[in-house]
Amino acid sequence: MRQAITGIGDQDQKLYRINGFSGGINAFHGARTLPSGTHTPARRITGAAIGTPTALFLDGGNNRLYVGNGLDNDGAVAVLENARSLNGNATPARTITSTVLARGVVGIAVDSTRNVLYAAFYRGGGGNGIAVYRNAATASGAATPDAVAEINAPISGVWIDSRKDML
Repeated sequence: MRQAITGIGDQDQKLYRINGFSGGINAFHGARTLPSGTHTPARRITGAAIGTPTALFLDGGNNRLYVGNGLDNDGAVAVLENARSLNGNATPARTITSTVLARGVVGIAVDSTRNVLYAAFYRGGGGNGIAVYRNAATASGAATPDAVAEINAPISGVWIDSRKDML
């Protein structure tokens, strides 16, 4: 089971978690004050394009959720608008596909200031890497990455420090 947790701005205090057993995404409210113990999600985001997610990135400034999928949808990134209010069966505003991502998206990071999406992918047997899309706000359909960084080692995610412009 793969689990990823991401958050949204302090003012909203929402926490999003991939539900690796049954698919979909759980959203918890009041994340800063959640006490120890078991909690029921305030919202559950599902849908055919989401399937069993393998990566998650929240662009809080644009209220957008990027969902990577490699198990059900052959390595796609679904882009969901209005992340703060999504609930139930969600239809992506757009979906990014590519033969580069076909074996599975294992990590997503977005630099919304520079409008760049980074999608870490796993191909198995080598050839893992990071696909770079320099049009994160509009990329859709069968999109060819602007760059691909091949990494001949296991990869399990990608993170960005926008202030330092470091991946």
